[in-house]
Amino acid sequence: MLKKIIAGVLSTTFVLSSVMFNQVIDVPEKLNASAMYIDSDFDNLECAGVTKSTFKENIFNYDAILEEHRKLPMSEFFELSILPGVLKGSVKEIDQLGKNIFSFVTTGDYVFIYGYGEMYNFNYSPFENVENIKEVYFYDINTDNNYNITSIGNYLFAGAEKLEGLYFGCNTKTTNKESKLTRIGSHAFYNCKNLDYIRRFRDTIRTHGISLPKCLTSIGSYAFSHCEKLPTMSTYAKEIGEYAFESSFLHYVTFNNDIINLGKGILSNCNYVRTLRLKSLSGNNMSVLKSIPDTIKDIYVSEGTEIPDNAFYGRTALQSVSLTESINKVGDNAFAGCSNLNHVSVSYNNYNSDNEFWNTILIGTGNTPLYDALAKRSIEVNSKITKQPTDVIVPYGELVSYSVEAKGDGLTYQWQYSYDNGITWKNTSAASGKTANLKFLLEGSNKSRLYRCKITDRYGKDITSNSVSLTVIHPLEITSQPADVTVSSGEYVSYTVNATGDKLTYQWQYSYDNGETWKDTSAATGKTANLNFYLNGSKKNRLYRCMITDQYGQTKFSSSAKLIVITK
Repeated sequence: MLKKIIAGVLSTTFVLSSVMFNQVIDVPEKLNASAMYIDSDFDNLECAGVTKSTFKENIFNYDAILEEHRKLPMSEFFELSILPGVLKGSVKEIDQLGKNIFSFVTTGDYVFIYGYGEMYNFNYSPFENVENIKEVYFYDINTDNNYNITSIGNYLFAGAEKLEGLYFGCNTKTTNKESKLTRIGSHAFYNCKNLDYIRRFRDTIRTHGISLPKCLTSIGSYAFSHCEKLPTMSTYAKEIGEYAFESSFLHYVTFNNDIINLGKGILSNCNYVRTLRLKSLSGNNMSVLKSIPDTIKDIYVSEGTEIPDNAFYGRTALQSVSLTESINKVGDNAFAGCSNLNHVSVSYNNYNSDNEFWNTILIGTGNTPLYDALAKRSIEVNSKITKQPTDVIVPYGELVSYSVEAKGDGLTYQWQYSYDNGITWKNTSAASGKTANLKFLLEGSNKSRLYRCKITDRYGKDITSNSVSLTVIHPLEITSQPADVTVSSGEYVSYTVNATGDKLTYQWQYSYDNGETWKDTSAATGKTANLNFYLNGSKKNRLYRCMITDQYGQTKFSSSAKLIVITK
């Protein structure tokens, strides 16, 4: 296999047999074309499939070769009509980049990569003068039959400081063909200080930045680190290695998929990022956001259902956020500290207005900048009660506690009570009466009241919670426990328990296994405070207890009492 091939010139015909093209390229003698050899070692020419001949110092010219090789598989590679005239020089270096991938470097420092399959990974760039490379063109053998280059190896262009751009699909006749590239290796474009674009060759709009193929799934660590001229990046990759874009010049960044595997710091020290587009704000996507310094002015979210708590917390540079109608919740403090936020928009199809949308979703606390931005567009978001207070049942002298939870901006609270079953209401004077949690000790004057909370938002609009009851009870207490009973077989057995409470019910129980398990007794008096029955042999060595329940569902168990059977 060819490894490194430098161009010389032959005065006679030579033949190059290549696994890559599966054909023989016959260069006529009249072209005065070069031989190709491995590291100038003439003895190795035979293993490369090249006949031994005499070398000259010239390098061969592709202008002449074009006319002779249009029918070969490489003819499309040499088709000047689809290239920007960069092949009007000569090839000075040929490298094997994969089992079926070769590169051609011209004297003008343009690189043409041709072949299919996986590229080798390198420990450093395989190009002899990588720092001089200006532009790169990728040629798949046959995009229709899946003979495509599928990866860019590690370190391929690392240190190519003069590299300005790279084209995919240079031998594709239509603009809708996508490259089949799935992986960009680690350090592949590391320190390419002048890299300005990566795009399809036949794209009609020649924008700056990198638009990576949709089928690309993986970007290696440091792949575009220190690309100091690269302005934009758009990728569908779901795996991105650590520091992949670190210290780059990126202004506009788009992640079209949710990221599954994410290395640390992929956008660290990217101090010029102004616009960020994310598919959602879930999982690793939030880590991407957190890796960017506080420079982002515009954020676009195309999918997802939630903006998490603290999502944009403290981003003072943030000015606008664009969301999708699938969003149904904004977390607590999601926009806290976004002091320059002035525009929040939503793309929707299922709502009649922005007001309708914003009054449908749930907005957490601490989002005043969001409300301010909406108010600039005359959008008023109504407050919502998310958790209603519940009825309280307590005995005298114990703490009464009511709570309500609500979402809205600038909320204030006022608890109220009613003596007449909700006909009239008065504000409570309790110390906690103006908070979301009302607490006080129960006294006799509070008996049989109703309570509710009135909540007012920043616009002066009120919402009122459900009214809930305060029920004062006599606590369930057992005042006397049942005692052990000693009897002989056939005698009368009696257990008694005394308790206080409201509308008490009783259920006596027995245990055969010293209290491990209990069963309800079927005795006629088993549901009273006094259990009575005649002893027979089956009840020997039992324990007895009573379960007592009041009308409010409170339950207490008596202590267990023994049934001791004696023999006369």
